[in-house]
Amino acid sequence: MLSREEDDDDMTQEKFNEMMNVWLKEQSAKDTNATWSAPARNWAENYGYIQGDENGNKMYKKFLTREEFITVLYRILGKEYE
Repeated sequence: MLSREEDDDDMTQEKFNEMMNVWLKEQSAKDTNATWSAPARNWAENYGYIQGDENGNKMYKKFLTREEFITVLYRILGKEYE
């Protein structure tokens, strides 16, 4: 078994990113939506503000990127400002 120092020595940014992506996917799969957010989630989904990824996964427990934020913001406000 490697010591912590030896394990850290061969850690690269690419390895870390890969491990983090796996961890985030596993966490998203485990997480269930809170009951208190159901009305807001239903509203956002019914109006098409939240559509999910290409597979329809809403990923409510995932971190929100700026790209995802502006996409939702555009869906809510964008057409009013065109």
